[in-house]
Formats: sequence, structure tokens, C-alpha cells
Amino acid sequence: MSSTTRKVASCLGTWILPVALGLALGCSSTGNPTHVPAEPGTVALTPGTPASATVDTGGGTSLTFAFPGDAVTQAATVDITPTGSASHPLVKGPQPAFTLNAGNTYVLGFSVTMHPATVTDFEVPIPVSGNVGSTIAAGTTLNLAWWNTSMSTWLDVATFVDAAGGAITENLLSSTLIGLRHSGDYVLYIPGNTTTVSNLGIALIGDDGNGNGVAAGSLQVVHLFNGQGQPLATPTISYLTFQDAGDMDGQALTPDGSQGIVVDGGNTVRFFSAVQTGVPMASTNTLDIGNYGGDGDSIAIMPDGKEAVVSGDSDSVLLVVSGIKAGAPATAETIPIPGARDGLVISNDGLVMLARGYDGLTAFSIQPITPVAGSLGGQIAHSYTQTADSATNAALASVGDPSNEDGRDGMAFSPVDSSRAVVVGQNRSTNLPQITLLTGLPTTPAATTPLTIPVASEVMSVAVSPDGTMVVVGTSSGLALYTGVNTGTLTQVGSGLYSPAFSVGSNSYPDLAPSTLGITLDGKYVIAGVQADDSSFTLGNGVLLTIPFTSSGFSAPVGQLNDVAIPDNDQIVLH
Repeated sequence: MSSTTRKVASCLGTWILPVALGLALGCSSTGNPTHVPAEPGTVALTPGTPASATVDTGGGTSLTFAFPGDAVTQAATVDITPTGSASHPLVKGPQPAFTLNAGNTYVLGFSVTMHPATVTDFEVPIPVSGNVGSTIAAGTTLNLAWWNTSMSTWLDVATFVDAAGGAITENLLSSTLIGLRHSGDYVLYIPGNTTTVSNLGIALIGDDGNGNGVAAGSLQVVHLFNGQGQPLATPTISYLTFQDAGDMDGQALTPDGSQGIVVDGGNTVRFFSAVQTGVPMASTNTLDIGNYGGDGDSIAIMPDGKEAVVSGDSDSVLLVVSGIKAGAPATAETIPIPGARDGLVISNDGLVMLARGYDGLTAFSIQPITPVAGSLGGQIAHSYTQTADSATNAALASVGDPSNEDGRDGMAFSPVDSSRAVVVGQNRSTNLPQITLLTGLPTTPAATTPLTIPVASEVMSVAVSPDGTMVVVGTSSGLALYTGVNTGTLTQVGSGLYSPAFSVGSNSYPDLAPSTLGITLDGKYVIAGVQADDSSFTLGNGVLLTIPFTSSGFSAPVGQLNDVAIPDNDQIVLH
């Protein structure tokens, strides 16, 4: 085999990842040899008995598969065969053309075969761990993809973080990353454009000026789950402290958790990284954005981690910050706005932005461009084009006024469809809280008839479920649940609001009024931040609750963390 042929054989070519990602990426080789061990790993499975298998996948790499006792309901044998890049189906058959050294990086491949042939699926996900060699930088995110033969496409099923020495740890599963569940062909690779959303099981909460002691001027990092993805009765918290910071009004994190950004009321933008490793690091880099407003209000980051858009409380411009991933952040460009826009959200695919304030709501189209020098500095890799504004667009005007400024300002995109977003606020005529579904974003916005939220006097926070079907709303009198984000018709589940009582020591709080909330990436829990102002608190002003929910409604909280600095505005980030 010629050296050119070896390079071709070790490349996965163009990949078609899940529709939600909307990506078609090329591939390059890590240089791992295509050696395939002579014998596959074989393990016999018996219902009720855990088992494991470690398989040499070639080139100094290996994987360990831990089969839970409930992996099968009948006795079965599983063969795990390292395929080597040359024998992988994506390079064997008639497949899409690849672009060498431009996209995904192949690490290893394997196939899973189950016997008898009638057994093709595991009853539960099979945890995977292993070692991919020391040539891959620690902290790198890797994806595991499965070849879906019926769809003739690759589907990402898990993400991993590479630690020092090449050991990989599987991240928590989510509603879209279901883990190793099927027989068939698999590939472990480094994504060229990291947009797969990893479930790290954390909540990031800025202090918004409500922190004391170590929580003041800190980004609170809350771990919500144990290693098996079960909610902790008492979540754990740590603090990412920034010197001279305070009044953190917005933060954002890339889908893989590698790059983060936060803005405070002093109009200083700060940076952090490595959240995906479990040990996030605060950067000493700062940007003064005082020339673009007087009070940093909100920030949103692009999925690739290179750029972010910041609202500095200006009534004429938003600011683009570039060079984040490269560790050289710079003010790069301004985006004209028709009035103050203190809240920002960018869709998961990085193609749509909504900017909102008391002056109105504006939609923007975002498109990648050949990088050019920004007018203020740095480099710009995207265009930001205003496509509609509430001053002239009836759909955007129908959403009403935000209840609270800063953060997300009552806006949430569907995670799987950037043409859809929900917006909550106060009706301009009645001042009653309402929810509106927007479709056709960003170029042709349309709106459903706004629905009045019953009982509540104020609407405070909102989030859409990871599968893009449901929306949870936080009000002054409890939680409301709606279905139909994907169908275009919002319908409330039940007729009232859910407001469980909770206690802190001897003090009981009968009402749930979450100023901020989010939905965990497995789609099972609402994480609600409630201001309690308990006299026993020394670090913060409130409580973080973990509340189970389904399309049928909410259940009693299963987790509670006290003494958290809960922001006044909706800005919690879940990853």
C-alpha cells in the first residue's frame, strides 16, 4: 500500500451528523496505524450479571465496555471487533467524498455484533472508557458516532473528554446523545467543528450582585448529578472567582464546555475555559467595553467558541468580541441596533440571534464568512445582519415587554430548530404575563396568538426542552408547562401553575417564583433558582431546586442547594 493510499484509508471522509447539528464535515488522520488485532473482544452476557470487556483497538489505544446487569433480557454473546480505519464502512463503500485535513480527526473504529442475531439492541446504554494515547491534548472533546444503516448516516451517540495520558471519560448522556445502545459500526473521532452539545451536568450562575463572601464576584459552578446521571439530593458547588468582578449579568458556554465568557455591570468581559474537564479555569484576560455602553447586560457565544456578542447597555450598538478560543480576545466589530437591547440569545446552530429590550425585539441572521479584520481589531468570521425588528414587524411586536432586563430577557430558542423561539413578557395592553411562539426566524418571523399565563402577575424566566417540544415558564406564582413548540401550537399542560413549598432550616417558603431556570440536557429536570433571602444564608440570597417533569407535568423537587447567589434576571446556563 502506498503512503498516499494509507492516508486515504485512515480518513473517515465527509460525515453527515444529526440533522440538529446541520453539519457536513471533512476528516483528517491522527496517524494511528491501521493494525487490527487478530482476535476481537468477546463477552458473554447473562441477565442480572454485570460484565466487562477491554479491547485492544490498535496503535496503543484500547476501550473498556462495562455491561450493566440489565443490558440484556436473555443470554447473549457480544463480539467487539476493532475495524481499523481501512475497513470502516465509510471508506469501504460508495460514500461521500472526503476532504483530507479539513474537519474531523479519526481516532479509532470498532464494530459490535450480538448473538443470537435476533438480539440487536441493549436495554440500557453501555458505558465506555479507555485510552486513546498521549498524542491527543488533554481536555480534547471526542465524539462517538454510530452508523445508522436504515438512515445511511452517522449519528453522534456520546461525547468524551480526554484527560492527561490519553484516558477518556464519557460525559453524561442527554436526550440527543443516547449512548452505545445498538449493534453495528462505531467511530471515535475529534470533531472539526465542535458543535455537539456535551452534557456535563452542571449549572453556571453569575452572582448578579447578590453574592457574599466567596460567592461575590464569582461564577458559581454547580454539579447537579452523580457519575451515573442521577440527581444529587444536595448538589455540590464551587466558585470560579474573578478579580474585581461584581454584578455578573450574563454568561455563556460553548456546546463542548471548553470556552466560556461572562460580562459584569462594570462593563468588563471576562473569560474562562476547561469546564468540560471538571476543573474550570478563570483567565486573567479582560476586555473593557465601556465605550459600548455603561452596564454590561448580556452575552452570547458562538458554537465554535471564537466569537461572542455582548450587550453593554448601549442604545445604538452591540459588540462582537473575537479571538476567544485562541486566547487573544479583542473588541472586533459593532452591530447596529435600533434601540437598547439588553438581552441576547444565539441559537444552538449559531445561525440566528435575538436581541431584546424595553425598546423592542430585533432578529438577526448570522452567517460564516471568510475571516476579515474587524473595524475595531481582531478578526471577524461571521456576518450579523438585521432581518426584522418589532418597530415594523407585527410578529416581533406581539411578544410584549420583558419583565426583567439583562441575561436572556425572556427569550429561548428551540435547541433543535433555530427558526423557532419562545418569548415571554407582559402584554402591552393588559400588563398580564404572556407567552408567544415565533416561527420563520430569522428572515420571515411569524407569531402564534400570545397566550395569557394564568394566575401569575409577572413572568420571569423561560427554557425550551432539549428535544424542542416543550417549554417551561417561571412566573411570580410558580411554573407553567406548555407543549407544541415543534408543532406550532402552544398548549398549556394543566390549568394552573406548579408551586411546591420548600424549606430552609425552620423557615418554610410556600411559593416558587424562579427568577431564572433551565432544563437539564437529558430533558428530565427543571433547575429553578429562587430568591429566598433567608437569614441563615451567608454566601447568597436563594435556593436552587431540581424539579422532575414530563409532558404530563411536574413532580416534587428531588434536589435542593441553599445559600446560592440567585440572579435577578434569567441567565442560568445548564450544560
